[in-house]
Amino acid sequence: MDKDTEKILAALSYPIGLIGLILALIGESAYAKYHGWQGLFWGIAIFAVNIVLSMIFIIGWMIMPLVWLVWLVFSIIFAIKAYKGEQFEIPVISGIVKGIMKK
Repeated sequence: MDKDTEKILAALSYPIGLIGLILALIGESAYAKYHGWQGLFWGIAIFAVNIVLSMIFIIGWMIMPLVWLVWLVFSIIFAIKAYKGEQFEIPVISGIVKGIMKK
């Protein structure tokens, strides 16, 4: 996989978590694997937040669209940074990713 393809897939792993899983498993470089895992856990985190908010009836349902919008904005920012080749950290998530990458 060439470097440009890895950059595109790394960028897409943030808004589309499944691409992150694929990249984490088959990516050749540490850069690709890092962004793949981080994108996957970014998607899992928003999924977990939505589950919790769906359990909080009226207030949670009202907050969910705002949370989704914030997630979308940050996903776009993270995708742009990944495409530019930046190695950045998302709090809490990057700690998990670094633990996985050491294995």
